[in-house]
Amino acid sequence: MFSNIENMQYLVIVLMIFAYSEAKSCNPCRCYRTKIDCSHKNISWIPNFSYFESVRYIDFSFNQITYIPDTKNLPSNIYLLDLSFNQIHDFGNGSLSDMKRLKYLNLSCNGLHSIPQGFQLPSSLSHLNVSSNLIHTFGKYPFENIQYLQSLDLYNNHFEYNRRIFYNGLFENLRRLKYLDIGKNSIGTKEPIYPDEIFCHLKSLQTLKIDSIPGASFGKGFRNLTKLRLLRIYNMGLAGYSSDYFENVSQITSLDLSCSLTPVTPSNEQGCYLRRIEKGAIAKLQKLKYLDISHNLKLGFCGLKNITHDLTKTQIKVLKARKITCPYGYSTVLFAKDIKPLNKTRIREIYMDQNRLEMLEDFAASYLPTSLRLLSLTYNRLRLGKYKTHGIFNLTGIHSLILNYQDQITMDDFSHWFVCDDFEETLECLSNRINVERNFDSDIEQSNHAKCENSNFKAMHSSSRVNTLINSFGTVMNFSQIKNKTIEFKSQDYLQNHHKWSLSFSKNHGNIKYWPYPFPRPENCTFGDDLFYISIIPPNLKRVEFQHSGLGDTVVPQFVSNDTLEEIIVSGNIYQYLLGPVCNVSKVKVLDLSGNSFVNISSYFFIGFIGLEKLYIQDNILSKVVMKFDNGELFSSQSKLKLLNISSNRLFELPEKLLQHTINLQVLDLSHNLLTDWNLTTVHLLKIKLIDLSFNQITFFSKNGMRKLEQSKSVKVNVLNNRFQCNCESLPFFSWMNKNKDIFVSYNNYTCKNITGDMINLKDAIIQLEKSCSSKIGLIVIVGACIILSIGLILGGVIYRYRWYIRYWYYSTKRRYFRGYVRLHDKPQYTFDAFVSYAEDDRLFVFNDLIEGLENDKGKKLCIHHRNFIPGCDISDNITNAIHESEKIVCLITKKFLESEWCNYELNIARVEGMWSRGGENMIIIVLMENISKKDLPIQIIELITNQTYIDYTDYIDMDIHVFIDMLNTAVED
Repeated sequence: MFSNIENMQYLVIVLMIFAYSEAKSCNPCRCYRTKIDCSHKNISWIPNFSYFESVRYIDFSFNQITYIPDTKNLPSNIYLLDLSFNQIHDFGNGSLSDMKRLKYLNLSCNGLHSIPQGFQLPSSLSHLNVSSNLIHTFGKYPFENIQYLQSLDLYNNHFEYNRRIFYNGLFENLRRLKYLDIGKNSIGTKEPIYPDEIFCHLKSLQTLKIDSIPGASFGKGFRNLTKLRLLRIYNMGLAGYSSDYFENVSQITSLDLSCSLTPVTPSNEQGCYLRRIEKGAIAKLQKLKYLDISHNLKLGFCGLKNITHDLTKTQIKVLKARKITCPYGYSTVLFAKDIKPLNKTRIREIYMDQNRLEMLEDFAASYLPTSLRLLSLTYNRLRLGKYKTHGIFNLTGIHSLILNYQDQITMDDFSHWFVCDDFEETLECLSNRINVERNFDSDIEQSNHAKCENSNFKAMHSSSRVNTLINSFGTVMNFSQIKNKTIEFKSQDYLQNHHKWSLSFSKNHGNIKYWPYPFPRPENCTFGDDLFYISIIPPNLKRVEFQHSGLGDTVVPQFVSNDTLEEIIVSGNIYQYLLGPVCNVSKVKVLDLSGNSFVNISSYFFIGFIGLEKLYIQDNILSKVVMKFDNGELFSSQSKLKLLNISSNRLFELPEKLLQHTINLQVLDLSHNLLTDWNLTTVHLLKIKLIDLSFNQITFFSKNGMRKLEQSKSVKVNVLNNRFQCNCESLPFFSWMNKNKDIFVSYNNYTCKNITGDMINLKDAIIQLEKSCSSKIGLIVIVGACIILSIGLILGGVIYRYRWYIRYWYYSTKRRYFRGYVRLHDKPQYTFDAFVSYAEDDRLFVFNDLIEGLENDKGKKLCIHHRNFIPGCDISDNITNAIHESEKIVCLITKKFLESEWCNYELNIARVEGMWSRGGENMIIIVLMENISKKDLPIQIIELITNQTYIDYTDYIDMDIHVFIDMLNTAVED
């Protein structure tokens, strides 16, 4: 009997433990110590979480819940409850008043028709969000129990702005409220009004977001909101603001009049309807520091003028006028009068992005105040050749100049297409502003500002030996005999002689044919008799951004007017050749040249960037040119460099001493290239922390590569996502990795591919390979090597003997079956009369003499590989096709021709073509361009000149070139 009782007690304990474990279950949610995440679970019911006493935050968002949860199912100490994006239409009898510690309640994006009553909410609540519902009435005293509320979000509901909805005493209990958003609620309001006697109770309000609707204005009661600092107005159909509109909210420091970015429809254009702000309206806001008028597509620069006029009466620091014109239409011009009043302010930041701005009036920059620190003009239509630099030296305060995405269209512009029929308005606005400008004594103003500029030009040091100074955006500066002397610029001379210098430059250098620059290549920043382009920048500019704006194609020698720049961002352009050098940039720490697809760079391009710390040159094509820098010439001046990103450059090999001068390098990114091994010397890189070699073509490191990586102390190496193969050849490398696994990033994630194509973890692969690659491997390797060597020697001899026939058969077969081959005897005629085979050094002779004589004068059609080869095709394919399609092959024999692998290839393919496809036809015309001894000629050419007639060009050097052309033309026609 006693035993049965004990068994029953034991059973009860087990059942209690089981029941408690079921209660603690978190399915289908994710439970953490202080948070339960039930979002996006498509649930319509609320699990019992009352046992999770440590939880402070529960997220039920994005589900199908239709009711307010019972507080018995929730932890008693919950702090934040998120019920947004559900199907809750009303509170019903539900109540959260028992949750004494609840502070944040989010009920946004449901179907609520009314505000929860005060007794249904806990008195501890400080933040209530019921935005984007269907609420059209407040009910009776909804806030009487939540007097500690600090934030109330009623955005995007169905309230009407009248005294029936906003009744007396509505906000009386919200004396601690700091944030109130009742925007996007006034649609359909009749007889609108802002009942200021209701809002005057909000003594602690700091941020107010409200609709502006025709007929409503801020009454005197708003003066009682002494702590109000930010006013956000959603325009709901108001075409303009009167001069007294903001009279009773003069206490604010931030005013946001920007148009909502929600899609505008043809039937609801009111969202961006603002056309004017009367003069004097903004002037009432004497404490104003921040003003945003962005995305008002109808405002334009005509509407900007009154605003800049009023800002002189404020304490403005930031002005945002982004996209105040439609994204499509005629280009716009910024006149001096538009921004002249800003010269009397202490503004620090100006944003005028996306305004179709193409030009600035002369001296417009002079009116920007010296206090300006940041100027953003992105997504406009500015081009280097159209900039007005007059007055730019007056901008002594500007630190950041942002000019990204010129002539680019953002995707959100398409939603406003139909409201952009503003061509007539643009022309009318431009005409009115021009007429005003005609009454402006520009000569006096320009003279005064030119004098003002002289005092600021001395930011650049000077010399009387400066012969030529022209605008950097298209003209040249000549430094004659300037080495250790200072440089002095005189702006008057610069402005007065600009046109004369431009004409002189065009006259002297306009006829250059092959070398496009009127100066020798400078190899350092010591100025001799070389010509340099000058880039004029504000005297204290630190950061310039000019991304994705079509700049290119060659960076010629540059001299930056002031050595103040610290960051230069010019990524995403179309520079193809970085010639340089770029000088007077010793303080630049960050240089971003990524995404330009440049293929060439000079060894002295970076010589002026002696203070560079971060260099981004990824997403270019440096695979060939980088191999020229055997001794690290490219980065010879970058001893302070800490980060170098050369990823995505199609690099298949690197010079061993490429980084020998970058002694402070910490991060080297070589990912997304074609590297197969590691050969860089890093023993001198004492501070290197990370080498990223991920996404390359590495199968294993050679012994030399492993040895060099071991020399670096405390370095981390990332070789993830390479082509590791699980074979015996890779075993030494895998074993070395396992021994030095501490240096590899995420070592446990490395895998290799076995013979069946399966990916195997590296640790398991090492165990398998150690078993399969036994001691017999040495014997197998030796025997196999001997067999392969024997076969290779035999095949090599045969292949070498018939190498040209094999190449010819290969490309002929490839052409026949994969390129739409047409039998030669079926063709009525050849595409070309002759294919010209020549060395690169003879390119000028071909283009200037052969093409001119044979094509233009004799009517022959020549195939020139620089001109007629198809881009994207293999060179071998192009050569074979060209010879097939040409009746004759003209070979210009020089010493360079004999040294060229491709020239010899063209000659031998032509010989095989004549023997096999044309029945021994004499199709090769030999032209000896130089006196070359027969002993220096290959046997193929000796056979040709012995058995066939050839042309000796040296016999015609003293004659008229037309005699030689006539002889060659006769040979082509024969």
